[in-house]
Amino acid sequence: PDAPLLLTDRRSNREQLRQDAPVSSAVHVIDTASLDSLPQDLTRALEQDPLRAARLEMREFYFDGIAPGESTTRFWSAVDTAIQDHDRALQDLKRVRTTTDPSSVEAREGS
Repeated sequence: PDAPLLLTDRRSNREQLRQDAPVSSAVHVIDTASLDSLPQDLTRALEQDPLRAARLEMREFYFDGIAPGESTTRFWSAVDTAIQDHDRALQDLKRVRTTTDPSSVEAREGS
């Protein structure tokens, strides 16, 4: 996105957050250490956007230069492909015939 991003860190462990979510290095992080300055940080993020260059670099890394909106198109295409693959797999299962051991049928019918 071209707009400032905010990320909450419920653990208040910036190093772990950076390992788990590298994007956190390019966005404003809200945690227990930053709560007192949150109003000023939000104003600064919205008015000055000091992390814009880092965020755009991270966007390039994650989205490989695709145009805005294209990732959504790719997502829905992947969902559609997955649904079609699933439907084909179900059709293949319907074509599978199984044989039943006659003695087990007799045992069930007799009970």
